[in-house]
Amino acid sequence: MLEDNRLKVFKAVAEEGNFTRAARSLGITQPAVSQCIAELERETGTVLVERSRAAVRLTAEGETFLRYAELVLRDYGALNAVCGAGGRLAPGKRVTVSAPSFVQEYILPELLSDIRTAAAAVFDLRENAGEADIVFSLSPVSGTLDFEGGATLVGGITAAAVRSGTPSASPDLLVWAPYRPLLAPEEAARVSFSSDSIGALLAVLRRSPGSVAFLPLLSVPEGMPVLPDPLSRLYLELRLRMQEGFSRSRLGVFFGERLTAALKRTL
Repeated sequence: MLEDNRLKVFKAVAEEGNFTRAARSLGITQPAVSQCIAELERETGTVLVERSRAAVRLTAEGETFLRYAELVLRDYGALNAVCGAGGRLAPGKRVTVSAPSFVQEYILPELLSDIRTAAAAVFDLRENAGEADIVFSLSPVSGTLDFEGGATLVGGITAAAVRSGTPSASPDLLVWAPYRPLLAPEEAARVSFSSDSIGALLAVLRRSPGSVAFLPLLSVPEGMPVLPDPLSRLYLELRLRMQEGFSRSRLGVFFGERLTAALKRTL
């Protein structure tokens, strides 16, 4: 695989807050996780995580490293989409896909894998590429199914409130950045941290007992307590638009039918 797996290990440690759980989620041993973190700390020349019996927490340097590691991992994902095993260029039509990082990480991998196999296509994932063959976007609820520019509603991203530690009367709020404009004024006043990075939000949540994070439900790690309020007011529509020339091609028709159906089952 064309990537440094140590970055995946570091990301898993940041999300799980525990070496053993990170190892289990990746299907490797706990000593292998410890070795990866030690190698990264040796190469960066700084302490990235604080270790204790109860949990592992990122240092300030670790949080910075996580943000860049997530960007690198997304780029590796795009490289692996373009190149086959052994680094040889995969055959097939190259299709450029523009999507927010959350969509690339939590929604597209499995869906594109299935379609890639069926259509013999290579998908080049990008962010904020308006001229891509396929463009995904997240926007507040519009009340319509079709949008200017030919975009189509294919699903929604529901929010969940996730708590860390013992609840407090007026907890600090940690908010995924796309949800922040939808907050009520009293909620906005309590926001102590906001980020596009789900990993960074989870890392801050784990080291801030009593805080509550507003995250996409799809991104909440298994076993993390979700509060009963479904946060229906924090809801973003996922829209899909294909460039006219691509949408009329045989591959475009095939892709549109397969992906739209799969998204509606998933979301």
